[in-house]
Amino acid sequence: MEQQDSRASTGSDETLRAGLFAQRIAALNAALALAYCVVGWLGLKMAIPPGYATVIWPASGIAVSAILVFGRTLWPGVAIGAFLVNVAIGMMRLETAGLPLILSNALCIAIGSTLQALVAACIVRKRFGRPIQLTSAWDVALMAALICPLACVIAPSIGVTILYLNHSIPATAIAESWATWWTCDLLGVLIVTPVIMLGPWKGWPILWRGEPIAHYTATMSAVMMVMIGGTLTAWKVTSEFVHDRNQASFAVLAHENERALRYRLEAYSRSLDGAAALFAASDEITPDDWRAYVAALNMGTFLPGLNGMGYIRPVTPATLPAFMRAQTQRFPGYRIHPDSNAPLRGVIAQIEPIATNRAAMGLDILAEARRRSAALHARDTGKATITRRIILVQDAQKRPGFLLLRPLYQPGLPHVTVEERRKALVAWIYAPFIANRLMEGLTQSQGRSLDIHIFDGPVTADDDTIYASAAKGNHRPKYSVTRTLLLMEQRWTVRWTSTPQFEQSVSTSEGWLVLLCGLAISWIFGILTLSYIRREAYALQQVEIKTSELMERETVLQQAVSALEESERHFSALASLSPAGIFRTDDLGFCNFANDAWLKTTGLSPDAVMGVGWMAAIHPHDREKIRAQWRTAMSQGRTWRVELRFCHSDGGICWVDLICGPEVDTQGQLIGLIGVGTDITRRKDLEQENEAALVRAEQAANAKAVFLANMSHEIRTPMNGVIGFTELLLHDEPRHAQRTKLELILESSQSMMELLNDILDFSRIEAGQMVLEPEPVNLQKKLQSSVAALHALAERKGLPVSVIVDPALPQMILCDRLRLRQIIVNLLANAIKFTHEGHIIIRAIRLPDAVLRIEVEDTGIGIAHDRQTAIFREFVQAHGAAAQRHGGSGLGLAICDKLARLMGGQVVLRSNPGEGTIVALQIPLVAAEGEAMAPAPTMMDPPVRATIARRILLVEDHDINQLLVSEMLERLGHEVAIASNGAEAIAMVDDAHARGLPYALVLMDLRMPHMDGMTATRTLRRRGYGPDRLPIIAISANAYADDITACLDAGMQGHVAKPVRMSDLQAALKPWLRVENDHRMLTGSAPSPELARMYRQRLDNIAALFADAAAPDGLTSETKAQLRNAMHQLAGTAGLFESATTSSALREIYEALEAWSDEQWRDLIRGAAERFTLITGQPERAL
Repeated sequence: MEQQDSRASTGSDETLRAGLFAQRIAALNAALALAYCVVGWLGLKMAIPPGYATVIWPASGIAVSAILVFGRTLWPGVAIGAFLVNVAIGMMRLETAGLPLILSNALCIAIGSTLQALVAACIVRKRFGRPIQLTSAWDVALMAALICPLACVIAPSIGVTILYLNHSIPATAIAESWATWWTCDLLGVLIVTPVIMLGPWKGWPILWRGEPIAHYTATMSAVMMVMIGGTLTAWKVTSEFVHDRNQASFAVLAHENERALRYRLEAYSRSLDGAAALFAASDEITPDDWRAYVAALNMGTFLPGLNGMGYIRPVTPATLPAFMRAQTQRFPGYRIHPDSNAPLRGVIAQIEPIATNRAAMGLDILAEARRRSAALHARDTGKATITRRIILVQDAQKRPGFLLLRPLYQPGLPHVTVEERRKALVAWIYAPFIANRLMEGLTQSQGRSLDIHIFDGPVTADDDTIYASAAKGNHRPKYSVTRTLLLMEQRWTVRWTSTPQFEQSVSTSEGWLVLLCGLAISWIFGILTLSYIRREAYALQQVEIKTSELMERETVLQQAVSALEESERHFSALASLSPAGIFRTDDLGFCNFANDAWLKTTGLSPDAVMGVGWMAAIHPHDREKIRAQWRTAMSQGRTWRVELRFCHSDGGICWVDLICGPEVDTQGQLIGLIGVGTDITRRKDLEQENEAALVRAEQAANAKAVFLANMSHEIRTPMNGVIGFTELLLHDEPRHAQRTKLELILESSQSMMELLNDILDFSRIEAGQMVLEPEPVNLQKKLQSSVAALHALAERKGLPVSVIVDPALPQMILCDRLRLRQIIVNLLANAIKFTHEGHIIIRAIRLPDAVLRIEVEDTGIGIAHDRQTAIFREFVQAHGAAAQRHGGSGLGLAICDKLARLMGGQVVLRSNPGEGTIVALQIPLVAAEGEAMAPAPTMMDPPVRATIARRILLVEDHDINQLLVSEMLERLGHEVAIASNGAEAIAMVDDAHARGLPYALVLMDLRMPHMDGMTATRTLRRRGYGPDRLPIIAISANAYADDITACLDAGMQGHVAKPVRMSDLQAALKPWLRVENDHRMLTGSAPSPELARMYRQRLDNIAALFADAAAPDGLTSETKAQLRNAMHQLAGTAGLFESATTSSALREIYEALEAWSDEQWRDLIRGAAERFTLITGQPERAL
């Protein structure tokens, strides 16, 4: 029973509390709605000119701060207050908007204001928590940014959208309305929210670095509100005062402009009065008289804006014949228009100047309503009258214009009443003018400080516009004056508006300065007050802290002893569980503590480890080192680390990584050492295994290098015979079928050599044995020489190959000449191989960040996207079918990519199937100075000397190579001797020298039994056979760059790689076997008559070729090639038949032909032909 009563009591209490809470929330919502309405009304009162738009909306600050402080349960108060305020605002334009529209707008705007306050509070609470926790000035700035600029976009966005949809604002005003609304809310939140958040509200703490910020008292909050309100009032008063002052200044300018307008129209009227006086003083006015009068007025200077001046005659049907006779006599071709049968017509009889007003001659002005109305009004009133806005017939631009009409009455007749005036009327004097010209240059301020808008009549409608000086735009003038003027019996409404230039000239910051200064003073006062409150709260807090410290000190002292004892127990427990060995010694090095892990590490028992027993277990080789480091650590009090070995009783060794540090007492005195040791025996074993594996890897790499060298030599040696003998057979001019088979053998052998070179290069790169040798390279020449190397292959497929070099690139670059050519030739060869029609372009481009890009573009078959990455891997090709047709190992691009990476660059690819491919080499661009160095030479530059003998010593141990090279040399016209090894070669050189028949040159193999080529070369050089006496050229299968360098270092002058090609052999021998200074061949005898006959026949053939080339249409590519080849052969044999002078001159002609460009061929060929004829016709020619 008692439990039931208790539950009933509890339920009633909860119901009571819920009811009280609901009442409190309702009261707070009502108070908030009332506060919103009052503050909203104050915001409307703070509207400032021009336009009296509200600039600050404090109600938005009330809404945000109320929900922040009291929670989101107060959103109904915000919604109700916002709805009521906006209904009140809408009722101000009830006549134009209607009540349903006002209520719908107010409801949507209230939703936006409520949502804005809820979102702002939600963002702040989510970011800073509840209560708000701030830790730095950055947090304060972030909270202000979240509340003000960010959250304040919601209400303007919703409000402007609904006003636009309800046609309350036009589309052109959306941006400006939104910006004004956002600014109002922003300033309102920024000004009001801080004051309310720091108000005297219970249960609403703001934490600064964990401590509550002191709040304002009610009095302080009221003072802050009064100061802010006073600031806003002063700002409004100042803004209105400044606006009124500027409006008065603008009104003066408008009045000045009005006076100028009246003066100009009165000047027009006075000119018409003068014309009336002219009529009154003369019995008849001739056209010349009128023309002279108008010219005398000088309208351009004194009557600006008038188009001319004329007079109009009233014509009735009775007077029409006489009027027309007089007018046609004066103005042939004169006619009245438009046609009319009206009883009274007003016809323009004459107007000057006629050139610009010819269309008005004969016009019946009474035929049009506005002209007739003004003319009849002038006749009946006797006053000068302006028509309403019309379009002058003589104005091609159809601008608003007017007629100024003055009636002219018959002298002597009365014209007091309307009837008398109608009877006495004889003419109208009139002046047409256009509104734009009328308004030009009235005052200096026009167009600069003010714009003018004139309307015809009292209504300011666009359709009634007479003149508007301001162009249509977004400028909304701040100052304006509107007046309705009675001008020449017509009412014009004139509106003068300020220009941006005037507004800028009178603009001041007085109002905003008052606002900013007032707010600054208010906030400085608030900050100082808050600081005072904080200091007071801090003092109270310190008193409480000191009191509590006195009470806790005794407790702390008692707990310290217990904590020390507990710490010792914890240390022992932790040490016993640690996997690392832990021990402690006193200041003399005696161990007084060791955990189980340390006992296991040292291999000692608990008794044996104590004292100095642990030192005895250290390996003898490490013991003295440990003692020295222990003494140093104790003397200097520093931590030290060392690796040492412990010897266990079973003979095992335990490696330990030991860290020791000093232990000090409370006074900082050193009382011992604490050490931690980790068993690293396993790590040491792994290190030894790694070192052994590294040694094995180095041995394997060296073995691979030796294997590669041997493979290169052993494969090139038999291939030397295959390729060499094939070339010899081809030189024997075999039958066509045999030649085809021999060419296939040669092509297959060359393909095999290319494959071998690719595999060996790839293996050297993989083994890290490829070494780059940067040197100056002429980029233009290198690209052209690479193209020349594959010119025949491209020409066979009909593919033009062009080279384009960026002018921004330096002429000389620094890179590895051999590898650069290898990459370019490989890329170009691929382009030719996979391109069947179109073209190929090689471009050299300078990229940013000093990068050289050499790209090869073709119009070939392209590469599929899924294959573009794979083709850079070894033995992978882009097209399986294409690979079967064209061959290839799939190593080319892989080698190019690896070489590019060795050069610090990369090879990039862009391709689409069927659209061609661009493969580009990108490497660092390093400019080189000076001329290009010779390539890593296969042949050194020979000294200038006279070589008579052509006996060549071939040093080669391979019988096939002996047979091959000796036959090549014999076919080149040389006498050959053979040695099988280096020792034999040395003996033969000595013997030939002793007999007076020295060898002209030695071809030296490198790998031979008994004595290799390197050793033999060094021996010969030591014996005095220098390069000038005995050139030595290596002939070897060892063809890498370092092999060539080794040959040159040993004293050789060049290198020919196996397999030996006859062309390569001839090129290598040529520089060292020249005939100079009138020396002849080895025999020294004159040529035979048969040779002389053949030589004369060759001269005749060359002369015929020169004649063909010099003919107008004879210079063709075929002619050039034939002439170059013939001169090349002649330059090589002329020394047998001609004097040195003649032979040298013929060689000069040949060298010139080789160097000429196409344009030089056309300009110089005739001169070369004449010189050839002159040289070969000299009498000293010995035939």
